[in-house]
Amino acid sequence: MVKLTAFIEIKLDERVPSLSRLLRNLSEDWKGESWALDLRATALVLADLIDQGWTVTPADNRIHLAKIRDLGKRRDKARCTGWTIQYS
Repeated sequence: MVKLTAFIEIKLDERVPSLSRLLRNLSEDWKGESWALDLRATALVLADLIDQGWTVTPADNRIHLAKIRDLGKRRDKARCTGWTIQYS
């Protein structure tokens, strides 16, 4: 997971325009690597979530996911739902 977390962190620092596309490409690049099966699956799930409006924040061996949901017309009525992916 450290490799995927580091990849995401670098790409976010570079402010790439399409992290989801890069994650899909990464999954394709690692296709022949048996050690990367879990990482490829995680990269594809993250790419889909990013496309659906989730934000990704890497931290050590974790990837935090959050999505702001609008609960009404007023901006102060937004709620954040979050998840954390961690490998041990």
